[in-house]
Amino acid sequence: MKGLKLSLLVASLTVLTACSVTPEQCDPSVESSVWNKMACTTSGSYDHRVKEKERTLQSEKDKQTALNKTYADTQKKAKATERALAKKKAELATLNKSVTDYAAQLKQKAKGKEDVLAEVRKVEQQLKQVNGSAASEEAKQAEIKALKRKLEALQAASGI
Repeated sequence: MKGLKLSLLVASLTVLTACSVTPEQCDPSVESSVWNKMACTTSGSYDHRVKEKERTLQSEKDKQTALNKTYADTQKKAKATERALAKKKAELATLNKSVTDYAAQLKQKAKGKEDVLAEVRKVEQQLKQVNGSAASEEAKQAEIKALKRKLEALQAASGI
């Protein structure tokens, strides 16, 4: 009979202790009493803690996946921008060469016509200034096109 009473007492204490612990108190990395560990086990607090940690881990994995996608999208945009810039620079170099070659042709054709040669040199000087400026590629391209039109007008006006 005494054994039964003692068993009932221990069982009721275990149940009461199990009800009094929270999942936060059931940290396996913290040293605690045997009763506390037993209470954590019987109350399901360990299981609850594990499930909570798994949810947190999944949430962090989802965030990581989203960040990786954002990073990949940003990298794609950066590469596209680099390609566009390289294309613009190539177009600018081609236009620059075209104007330089055109100016050289005009100089050859205008030998002996100092007024035309002076204008061509002036355009060449402006071309150097445009290329040395810190303006955007589009602005440089527009200025170089204007210089080319100026050379074309000079050629037409001089009858070369």
